[in-house]
Amino acid sequence: MRYLLGVKLNGIDLAGLDGKIYVEDIIEEPASALEASPMLGGGQFCHGITRDSMKITVKVMIKARRRDERADIIGKIFGWATEGYLAVSYRPGKRIYARCTELPKTEAWDWTQRLEMVFTAFGMACWEDTEYASVTVTGSTQARTSFRPKGTLDCRLEAEVTNVSEENVTSLKLFCPQGYIELDGIEVAPGDTVTFGYDKYGILFIECDGESLLPFRTAESADELVLKRSENPNHIELCRCVTDQSCTTVFKARWLYR
Repeated sequence: MRYLLGVKLNGIDLAGLDGKIYVEDIIEEPASALEASPMLGGGQFCHGITRDSMKITVKVMIKARRRDERADIIGKIFGWATEGYLAVSYRPGKRIYARCTELPKTEAWDWTQRLEMVFTAFGMACWEDTEYASVTVTGSTQARTSFRPKGTLDCRLEAEVTNVSEENVTSLKLFCPQGYIELDGIEVAPGDTVTFGYDKYGILFIECDGESLLPFRTAESADELVLKRSENPNHIELCRCVTDQSCTTVFKARWLYR
């Protein structure tokens, strides 16, 4: 019995759009360097930079002969092929953020035509776990923990820092072995949470109550906090969060894969 491939975009199964859609193949190209244009805003990328990109081709067969039926099914497929988190059946528990960059020409008479759609991942040109590995440290001004990164690539540290004291937090410093991010002059009220994360393109954001705290980041701060992967099974990456008031810190990371 032939194994049927599955592919989902933003949780929507391609084959589930219609019972006559069959995914014949999924082809992954190795990641390659892409020269990106300068980005203004956030102060992170003020010059042209090189970012990775990766292409994933999805080959589809439609088992329908009538032209009107095929056209209807093709319309569903083209409406599905947009942008978002792509997941494939042979990589369980993993996803990649990609945009459909190529749609095929279609032929009205050839009912045997295979359709090929190309998805391109920019910036974060790698697969990541859908779930976080996380550690929570409660009620401390010197939260500490460690990770043993898995996957095949270095990953990034994320965090959620919640003020559990009765005073405002005015300084916060998040550490990993490769660097730190420091926020100075902030006013985080009791009960509020500062979130350190990365958007769908892998760009750092720091937010609290819907407001960006990037302007409070010191000049010496890193643009990202990297957790190094190692073949040594005993290797660990130590992480810390230092605040001037008691906080509960959730340290998080998603393992990355080629």
